[in-house]
Amino acid sequence: MSGKQHRIIKLGERFGRWEVLACSDKLYHFVCRCDCGNKSNVDKYNLLKGYSTQCNECRKDMKKSQRDYLGKRFGHWSVLSYLSRGKWKIQCDCGKERIVLTSIITALKSKLNCSCIKCTWSNKIDQDRLTLIEVGLAAGLSESSISRLLGITKQRINQIVKTL
Repeated sequence: MSGKQHRIIKLGERFGRWEVLACSDKLYHFVCRCDCGNKSNVDKYNLLKGYSTQCNECRKDMKKSQRDYLGKRFGHWSVLSYLSRGKWKIQCDCGKERIVLTSIITALKSKLNCSCIKCTWSNKIDQDRLTLIEVGLAAGLSESSISRLLGITKQRINQIVKTL
């Protein structure tokens, strides 16, 4: 018995943007239609391994859109570089870097950040609170008093004070 398993590809099965329409005249190839309408003969191995997921035209369009993301800002995040296979290197305003998928970049909203103290306090309301804490501490108010006035915990105030 052979250790190699053979997978059967069914007509109508989808691989990325490809839909399998028929067997090709070439051995181990299938006639596939991309979502954009282009048809092509695609190797079975490339379909199964995910090496071919769309036609060349769609791939060129995707590369063009990838260039469009470089240097752009999405909320607190800046796109630094494209790595490979839909992965991007992005950087938060605080300097923290992450690697994310394209779908994450397009879903980023201004309220999303890396959850560090600096980023958590970056919107306007929180900036006002930070100013009030600084003024309160400079005026000699205790952390307990500031906590009651602003409606936040002493522990949170201590975290903020450490970042000043």
